[in-house]
Amino acid sequence: FASWEREPFAAASIGQVHRAVTKGGEKVAVKVQYPGMDKAIENDLKSVALLESMMSPITRKLNARQTLDEFREVFLSELDYAREAEMADLFRRINAGDPRVTIPRVHHSLTTRRIITLEFVEGMSYAEFLEKGTQEAKNKAGQTIWTFTFRSMLRYGVLYADPHPGNYRFFADGHVAFLDFGCVKMLPPDLIEGMKRYMRAAMDNDWAEFDRACVEVLGYDPKDPSWDLYRSYTMELMVPLCTHGVWQCSPEKAKETVSYLTRGLKALAFKEGETIPSIPMVPKMPQDFTFVNRLQWGLASVLAGLEGIHNYHRLTLPWIKGPRKPPKGLEVPEPV
Repeated sequence: FASWEREPFAAASIGQVHRAVTKGGEKVAVKVQYPGMDKAIENDLKSVALLESMMSPITRKLNARQTLDEFREVFLSELDYAREAEMADLFRRINAGDPRVTIPRVHHSLTTRRIITLEFVEGMSYAEFLEKGTQEAKNKAGQTIWTFTFRSMLRYGVLYADPHPGNYRFFADGHVAFLDFGCVKMLPPDLIEGMKRYMRAAMDNDWAEFDRACVEVLGYDPKDPSWDLYRSYTMELMVPLCTHGVWQCSPEKAKETVSYLTRGLKALAFKEGETIPSIPMVPKMPQDFTFVNRLQWGLASVLAGLEGIHNYHRLTLPWIKGPRKPPKGLEVPEPV
């Protein structure tokens, strides 16, 4: 590098980010992984696995083993910044030609498994944009984040599973830069089709097919007392897709969606007249669905802050009813 700022200007989950200038004169952001982070995460995962085995009668009912396996795979892949660089390139290709989306260019000659160098992107932080952005800009930003997320997942089978406020930079006209591609998953085609199946059913008001998809795709049990809770919760998540007019996310709506599930599970666990709580049935969803759940909650939180208004039904419909068909020449890497 021609110059390097010793003090980091940002911290990531497993590293810190420095400003620098390349010898070619380009401003860059360099994320450097904390020393020994790979061993620390591996040791933490071993400790959690030991705890899971010690509590196996309970964790079997919670399907904790498959969740732990999924976390292990994703977290260990996040340690490889060379893979993150590949994922950034992939998302640049997916979003090529969309002026609303900015993906920083990777400097591959200055990137290794523990260091990733990206072009420096200006823009406002999430908090600054909430304070200074116009409502029109917030509407456009919400639409852009929604498009970036669902187009990637439903059309290409690529899940951006880390919708954290710190992973975005915002601009006054509402376009958005996406910064972190460490937590990315390639979803299998059958899971994508299963998700589209219950989404299509909800959009078409075909509730018999919706119920079948809840059983066959999401693992809900219609004979279990938890059936109404999980089914209703899934229907609640479908509201933006099923609203034919404009829909606005708000902090109150996002909070209520999660609170609804929490209250329902609490009611199932602490039944009147019983002194010892019972563990409610937890659906055995496909293992790859673990981070889809993370996406749902994280995305709802980000959009709630923006309080954007848009017709998300019309926006998402082509991806739900259309095929999973990457454009010619797009190569999707296999998961590590």
